[in-house]
Amino acid sequence: MSSKARKKPSQRGGAGPVAFFVALFIVALGTIQLASTFHTYALNLAELNGLKKQEAALVAQKRELENDIARWDDKAYVTAQARDRLGFVFPGEQAIRVEHPEAVTGKGGRILTDEFCRVKNQSNIFAIGDIAQQNEPAYPNGHPQVAQVALQQGKLLARNLCLLEHHQPPLPFHYRDKGTLATVGRNKAVADLPHLKTQGFVAWFLWMAVHLRSILGVRNRLEILLNWFWNYLTYDQAIRLIFKTKRTPPDDTDSSS
Repeated sequence: MSSKARKKPSQRGGAGPVAFFVALFIVALGTIQLASTFHTYALNLAELNGLKKQEAALVAQKRELENDIARWDDKAYVTAQARDRLGFVFPGEQAIRVEHPEAVTGKGGRILTDEFCRVKNQSNIFAIGDIAQQNEPAYPNGHPQVAQVALQQGKLLARNLCLLEHHQPPLPFHYRDKGTLATVGRNKAVADLPHLKTQGFVAWFLWMAVHLRSILGVRNRLEILLNWFWNYLTYDQAIRLIFKTKRTPPDDTDSSS
């Protein structure tokens, strides 16, 4: 009886490590399976988000095409297309043809204009914005192709057309540089203003304020502001997966052939 009693503890002691390794193997296998499941879920979720973006892009494209089709019901749009695409001239109008277009085009194909935004060597043709190039001492190669130039030229041209209609001399255009704002990330921006040059959070806040001010409608401004606030709190997080691809060595048979 004493010998049998001594053998039982040794059997129990031998079964303990085996059970531990079996349990450890089961836990490791479950962990691997769980990681594989989460990896598959992340891939499927990223693919789903990509499909949703594609769907939104297709819906926007469809809406744009529907708007283009609806434009043809507008007689003014049809008339403008007839003039632009077909060169149609209505009764009572006079067609103007530029014999040598290279004489009125500058660097990059921009149309040369004088200080009144008139096309060079023309009396009643005007060009403003990115397509126009007005050379002046401060800007010998033309004004920068930014929105402020087009806005200021448009306001002055509208005023000059009214002056010309009342047989008054037009006003020359001089670009007023209001500065430049650019954002490069969260709380990061640069501001190059006439009386202020800064960067960081202050420039970023100024960029947001100027951008909101240019948005039309209080509702649109509020929606954009709430969207920015939410993205700021959530860091605009989305699933971004980066996988490292294994580089396979070149096959010896390919190199030998």
